[in-house]
Amino acid sequence: GARDLIMQLAGTRGYQMQSECMGVHDGSPYKQVNPMRNYENTASDRGSRVDGFNPEYGAPTLPLASSLRRMMPERDLWPIDKAVWDYHDGGGFHLMTTLYKDLVDQYGPSQSIDEFAAKAQLVGAMNSKSIWEVWNENKYGYGDRYASGLLFWYLNCPVYQVCGRMWDYFLMPTASLYHTANALEPLHPQFDYLKNTVSVYNDYNQAFRGYTVIAEVYDLQSRMVWSHRQTTDIPEDGVVNDLIKLSGGKPVDFLTNSTAFPWIVILSDAWKEMGWSAIIFIADDDAVVNTANGVNYYLALNRAHVSASLHIWPEGNHGFSCRDYFKSHDVEMQELFSWLKSINK
Repeated sequence: GARDLIMQLAGTRGYQMQSECMGVHDGSPYKQVNPMRNYENTASDRGSRVDGFNPEYGAPTLPLASSLRRMMPERDLWPIDKAVWDYHDGGGFHLMTTLYKDLVDQYGPSQSIDEFAAKAQLVGAMNSKSIWEVWNENKYGYGDRYASGLLFWYLNCPVYQVCGRMWDYFLMPTASLYHTANALEPLHPQFDYLKNTVSVYNDYNQAFRGYTVIAEVYDLQSRMVWSHRQTTDIPEDGVVNDLIKLSGGKPVDFLTNSTAFPWIVILSDAWKEMGWSAIIFIADDDAVVNTANGVNYYLALNRAHVSASLHIWPEGNHGFSCRDYFKSHDVEMQELFSWLKSINK
């Protein structure tokens, strides 16, 4: 199978048969959920969670009103035409006209698409921020579970979609991008909505001694109703969890030992290397992802002068990968072998 081919041609490369084994968790929620479910680690009914290494985790954010107007006529924008919106949502897959709309409506009924889209930015932003801050808190096992890495699924839309991410189809940034950037700043104080505590995340390979963390709570009239200061030592490449409790401001025990850290997967250079070549296997009867997406991906690589190999099988549905039960498995392995040889010359 694929493992034997890879070990034969590039024995130093790691191999994993699929994305849900050996401490890797897949099955992103794909839909907007109550952010509390990210803290509770229950966001996906399939079991995808922020622990171990998760290669596919994320939730949608509605594009800006200006982008929505480029996707469809004004009459379909407001009131929301469910049929049209669902068409631009993969048949309603991300529940943008149901669950997402219900969450936006929690901020009060909207009178226009502009008002609705503005509120929708906050819904998407809070979800993205909570995903990354949950990862921060549990980095390397500093929290109540071990987390070694997370890939956000996905960054922008390949077609006209009402389910944007950090960018929409027109590469206009959503609020999700800015809240992600805030959550991933290298030295970041954050609030845990489940435990009502303040923690500090440090991504620097440098410890910080005697830093003061200030937590303040304001009411809806912008009046400060609670404040507390706490001085702490922040370990290099680590986390100070639950430093401040909002119930009384008393610090709790936190880990400060930075002498031994487990490995973490670094993918920035790896992705650049993999981008020089690609092999694409798709099935014509895929009921989840349109086959044309793979064709368009191949054409885009071709225009960018990136070598690629495209294979379309008549049957296989979605996610057949290198599984033995796939009808064309043997031919697929032969094509994979030829491609691996070509890129390892």
